[in-house]
Amino acid sequence: MNASKRLYFARLLCIKALQNTFQNQRITVMKSFPDTDKRYKQLKKYWKLLQKRQSELDWCHRKGQPSFKDHLTQTEIVDRLLSYDSSLAKGYETYQAFLRVLRYSADKKKQEERVNEFEELLTQNYSHLPESYRTTISTFKKYRKEMILALSVPYSNGPVEAINNHIKVIKRMAYGFRNFINFKIRIFINRGKYSRTLPRKGKEKGQATKNAA
Repeated sequence: MNASKRLYFARLLCIKALQNTFQNQRITVMKSFPDTDKRYKQLKKYWKLLQKRQSELDWCHRKGQPSFKDHLTQTEIVDRLLSYDSSLAKGYETYQAFLRVLRYSADKKKQEERVNEFEELLTQNYSHLPESYRTTISTFKKYRKEMILALSVPYSNGPVEAINNHIKVIKRMAYGFRNFINFKIRIFINRGKYSRTLPRKGKEKGQATKNAA
């Protein structure tokens, strides 16, 4: 059976599960400090850098960071945040390790390498991490075959998830639509897929006169 017709576990869902797991750990660590503590404020302010892929962090351009009273790169900011808690640093390493392997590559050799790395990650002991990590990784083990297949195919439900999010935003901004047709048209306009040629006023008037005659 072709890979396109077989069941596979979407990579985006795996990444979302990992992001939620690490995000919950960050929030737990953040709340362990008083809300007036600089560590609390920094963990709250720079949460997006912690969620970002490590390979995408800027490591060469320093910018002024008032929270740290210093000029730092994105990589240096992440290093300082992780220094506040050893468990958070270990969770970050695990999170980034899975992110590295959960990427599709058209290169067959890279695919095999990532599959081997993924299986190796599943065999490691995560007892030193919060329970939420073990729950997430046990789910990965349960769907191991499907996830390995996901690493070998270019399919992703990312575009569909993006469209669903845009639709929800449109509905929320309009406080709901009473007319479904108008809602549908608004979605198409937002996606750049709606075009309707309106008749000119002069043409409409001439057509009405002609019909009356």
